[in-house]
Amino acid sequence: MTTLAKKIVFDGKKRATGVVVESRPFGLFDYILKAKREVTLSASAFQSPQLLMVSGVGLRAELAKHRIPIIADRPGVGQGMEDHVFFGPSWMVKVEMTRIANDPLFVLGEFAGPYTLKKQGPLTNPFPPDWPEVEYLTAPGYFGDFSNLFTTQPKDGFMYATILGGLVAPMSRGTVTLKSDDTKDLPLIDPKWLTDPTDQAVAVALYKRLRQAFASKAMRGVLADSKEYFPGPEVRIDAQILQVIRNTVQAIWHASCTCRMGKRDDQWAVVDKEARVIGVDGLRVVDASSFALLPPGHPQSTVYVLAEKIAAEILWKNHGKKLS
Repeated sequence: MTTLAKKIVFDGKKRATGVVVESRPFGLFDYILKAKREVTLSASAFQSPQLLMVSGVGLRAELAKHRIPIIADRPGVGQGMEDHVFFGPSWMVKVEMTRIANDPLFVLGEFAGPYTLKKQGPLTNPFPPDWPEVEYLTAPGYFGDFSNLFTTQPKDGFMYATILGGLVAPMSRGTVTLKSDDTKDLPLIDPKWLTDPTDQAVAVALYKRLRQAFASKAMRGVLADSKEYFPGPEVRIDAQILQVIRNTVQAIWHASCTCRMGKRDDQWAVVDKEARVIGVDGLRVVDASSFALLPPGHPQSTVYVLAEKIAAEILWKNHGKKLS
């Protein structure tokens, strides 16, 4: 049994009082979960803005397309989506590449062991003093165009390795809009990856750096073939490299910023510094959608920090208690 949120309920003073939901698999009727104090929305970078819009909070023109009564005109809802993406070349290698992915005890011994016992090894590497524009991820296998990692693997019996390059400070911004006024219909997502010229230039430079790593002296004893397997040495000029990147780019599943946090007088802000939705009362958005920006790196811990901060605000406001 699962429950689908259908719509946020507001009273005549624009205060959120509950949520209309539907229980599945039957879905014979909707019912309302009533809130005692406020509603907290944590439905992801895609469905948090969708729920706001179907409930009447969003860009007036977007809501009018679906004949949704306007509660609060917030043009930033569903706009400014950020995400990290990655891509990279694959080479044939002559070393075992599956053990690091399939043997947790091996990884524990190689990484956690030296760090725990002697404070040595890869886990001692510090973070850089500034924010990086790119991230390198080594992958024990063939990735190719990401179309299907199970069916597109080479059948020649060789091992493969990939170095993936990730854009972790992208300039491109995507959108989340409505397909209909019903949350059963998934929202329309246009990530707009690599639409910004800066992202394109950084991506091409990054791809060249990945190739340099494979061509380095340190890799000579690892490679089983002197020629790149994917996309291949025939891809040389910047335009060709960019086209390969466009054809193979994959999300790192860090979508965020579609209910962006900002000052209350900023028309593009959706929530304020306490994650309260601007223009209504009794409603917060607490997930990656409410990020003001997507920081480089993996955002899971940032979501935890955000949740802790807002939980402390709620406890203090509603109960006069501090989060211990």
